Amino acid sequence: MFNRLKNRVLTVVGPDIPALPSSGTGSGGGGSSGHHHHGRGGDDHHKGSLPEKFRYARPQFLQLLTYDELKASADHNVRPIIVPRDISLLPWSTGYAECVNSGKSEWNEDQAAFHRQVLSHPSKQYHDLPYTYFGTYDGHAGYGAALAASNQFHHILHEKLVDIIDLLMPRVESDDPVAIGPGVGLSAILPHPILFHKQVSKDELIVGALEAAFADMDAVLAEDRDKYRNAGGCTALVALFILGKLFVANAGDSRGVLCKRVHRKRAPNLRPPSFHEEGMNGD
Repeated sequence: MFNRLKNRVLTVVGPDIPALPSSGTGSGGGGSSGHHHHGRGGDDHHKGSLPEKFRYARPQFLQLLTYDELKASADHNVRPIIVPRDISLLPWSTGYAECVNSGKSEWNEDQAAFHRQVLSHPSKQYHDLPYTYFGTYDGHAGYGAALAASNQFHHILHEKLVDIIDLLMPRVESDDPVAIGPGVGLSAILPHPILFHKQVSKDELIVGALEAAFADMDAVLAEDRDKYRNAGGCTALVALFILGKLFVANAGDSRGVLCKRVHRKRAPNLRPPSFHEEGMNGD
């Protein structure tokens, strides 16, 4: 009853603010919604009866946690610029801002995510390797794909990095075989078999992990199209900071721009000393 009254008030105050998509009950946010405009005829009816994979939300670091905050972020009249309330949630003083595209989509279909992770080898014969990931996803024909990618891609990427962990991290020097750890056989001490066949740089391994993660994420989204509603599609732009380097990968028409620190320098005075005086005298 209270929610219905609140919806009426919000409709009067901001008639162009869309209602939140219905998430229904049960796991995965099942249930149908009256706000689906994707598909045609029977396909639209079929997709409207499918559950949502993830409940609609804005990026976690924005801390838009209430019903009213989510609705206000999609106000097509005001179009508020949303920034993180707590900038310390993002590493390295990273900046972020977003605004709904007025008149194009009911909801902001784009998503963003960041995660700080550590690669650790079970044998403890390698040093831990921290890394930081940023991702932005431009949703098309619905918010489902961008929302799914922002919630899942970092897990897939971590798995791909774990697969090459033996080749990324320097070994911990130890003359005592026992110090390596119990249950570690000779195969864990010898170099990785790939090193006997071809020299592959760490950069190439990381690029390969990113490419494999993109392919797996694309496969997941393809499977979700017939399982969940509001699937749609999305572009992707990922920045991975690891081993002191920045790796950038993208899919679709999203691009990254690398901006380096520029130090301002005073321009040399190339004019003759008498130039200013001559100008003042009109000569």
